[in-house]
Amino acid sequence: MEKAVSLNFISVPSDQLQLANVGRSDTLSGHKYGPAVRPYYLIHYILAGSGTFKTDQSIYKLHAGQGFLIEPGQETTYIADKNTPWSYVWVGFSGNFANQLMQQIPLNQREPIFSLNDPKRL
Repeated sequence: MEKAVSLNFISVPSDQLQLANVGRSDTLSGHKYGPAVRPYYLIHYILAGSGTFKTDQSIYKLHAGQGFLIEPGQETTYIADKNTPWSYVWVGFSGNFANQLMQQIPLNQREPIFSLNDPKRL
C-alpha cells in the first residue's frame, strides 16, 4: 500500500523564508507525479528504491542516496521504478532568503541532482 505523509503550512506574511510543505512518500510501483509546476523551491531526497526525474531539458535515473531540486515555475515529472519504487522525503520553501540560499549552493535547473552518502547531513 502506498503511503504519503505531508505537512502543509499556512504562509505567514514574510518575504524572508516560508516553509510551503514537508513530507515523506513511500510510493507504489510506477507511481507518477506530474507534469506539475510549483511556485516554490522543492527538494527531494531518496531514502530507498529508485525512479526517474524528468525536466524539459533532461531525464535522470535516480536511486537511494540521491536527490533533486525543482525550482519555482519549472515543469517536472517524477515516476517510481516499477521493480524498486522509491521512498523519499521532501521540503518546499520560498521567500527572499530562500532565493539567496539557493544562489549559494551548486544546484539549479541545469544541474538539479545531488548525492549524499550520509542522510543526516540533510
